[in-house]
Amino acid sequence: LQITMMTRIFFFFFLMIRRPPRSTLFPYTTLFRSIRILEQLREKKQKNFVKRWEEKIFEYLADNGNPISFVNLFHKSNYKYLLQNLSGYFFTLKGNDWINLSKLVNETKLYDYLLAQLRSERKKKLIFGAYYLGLAKSTGAKVILRKRLEHKSAMVFLSCALSLARMNEIDSLDDILNEAVKFKEISRETILSVLLEYDESVCEKLFMRLDAEKSLWLKAIIISALRHFKY
Repeated sequence: LQITMMTRIFFFFFLMIRRPPRSTLFPYTTLFRSIRILEQLREKKQKNFVKRWEEKIFEYLADNGNPISFVNLFHKSNYKYLLQNLSGYFFTLKGNDWINLSKLVNETKLYDYLLAQLRSERKKKLIFGAYYLGLAKSTGAKVILRKRLEHKSAMVFLSCALSLARMNEIDSLDDILNEAVKFKEISRETILSVLLEYDESVCEKLFMRLDAEKSLWLKAIIISALRHFKY
């Protein structure tokens, strides 16, 4: 009887440890539900945005529309959705269509909006600004992007390095490589993928760097990049 009683007591406390009372869980379940509701509302808003404006974007590209007039159709609160909707086209469009697309960023209020994000001290905003300025090859932002390479966050560094590489900003190459070695969590493959965003005109600079480079880690990356470009 005494053993049975002890077993029941142990089992009771085991359940208390494994499963908190419902009153303890209530704030967390409410929080998770609230977060999920916000995510659903955000997804719905984005889908409605795409449904409403995607055709207008195609019309702008087809008619060589005025980028300023087009962006003025959007409230600043919708800039994020507009940019997210445009991002895929930066990878697929070419020629005049790509140039007209880039004008939506480089010749409108979107440029100032992204520049403000890049100047922010909040990491998420900084990465967002760097990413889209890089997609649009906004060379006017290159000075700030180079300065942001010194940020302590590896994600911020990579976002800015990738943007500079997409702009084919060869003068930034040494800055990128010098900062890259400071981040132990960044792999060789990741830095190589940044270098491959440059075009083959970067090879001369890479070759000059290779001759004087002391880091074996960077030497291996540079050699892989030169082989990729068949230099």
